[in-house]
Amino acid sequence: MKAFVTGVTGFVGGHIAKALVAQGHQVFGLLRNTAKEELVRSWSINPVIGAITDEALLHEHTTACDAVVHAAAGNSPEWGAMNTQIIHTFLKALEGSGKPIAMQGGTMVFGDTGANAITEQQLQYNPPPPLANQVALEEQFLAAKERGMRPLAIYGSYVYGGPGAVIPALMKNAAEVNGYSGYVGDGTNVWSSVHIEDWAHLFVLALESPDAVGQYLASTEIHSLQDIATVVHEVTSASKEVKSETPAWAEKHWNFVAQPLSFLNQAFDAERAKEELHWVPKFRFNKQTI
Repeated sequence: MKAFVTGVTGFVGGHIAKALVAQGHQVFGLLRNTAKEELVRSWSINPVIGAITDEALLHEHTTACDAVVHAAAGNSPEWGAMNTQIIHTFLKALEGSGKPIAMQGGTMVFGDTGANAITEQQLQYNPPPPLANQVALEEQFLAAKERGMRPLAIYGSYVYGGPGAVIPALMKNAAEVNGYSGYVGDGTNVWSSVHIEDWAHLFVLALESPDAVGQYLASTEIHSLQDIATVVHEVTSASKEVKSETPAWAEKHWNFVAQPLSFLNQAFDAERAKEELHWVPKFRFNKQTI
């Protein structure tokens, strides 16, 4: 399979691209310039130099490849509109092809799940206001099945696995700065976790399966926020204890994830991924793997 991957030098896109290569697939990775061209070549990935907003370039490589992975991400005010245009360009190029296109999703779009895990069949959008536009885009993306392609939205929650994992990095940095690992309130709200390599492997399985379409959850275990903070404490040399903190403290140190991380339950069961795609996660969340 030939796969065209955006965000190939990012944490998620890089792992997906390498997982595809490991399974014998040919990967073409989009780069905005030549600065990381040799690095990407060292991963056995074919660099494609150009702007992610170049519709002609996206169309050319989408039609030339057998699959697309859109793993580019951004947090600028302009990213939402830009991302919408990028996805619409991909969908137009893929119309009637039967090819798969996979995008990464964050489970926060489903709102609070409660403490009991829900499966793919139980997913309902209930986004906080800042994510409303993302939900509208995902609905358009998933509806593209009716236009003759295989849209795949593959969701992670608390994604870990070394440098580049955003939420663990924020928590570890806060522990380093403050000398303790914090959680908010009683820390009993829960989050599903997945190692980045397991998440990337699920992308590969979904792209390879001719019947895979729609939404899949990448969830391995469920932990309380206090338990997560304890693991962060164990791997942060400057941390002397684990303790409860205030929402204001979280806002200061955890940036844009402070509110959801502090108060949401994100409990998921990857039932469909395991039953349909035979996804078997290898990693468990602990001080060796975070």
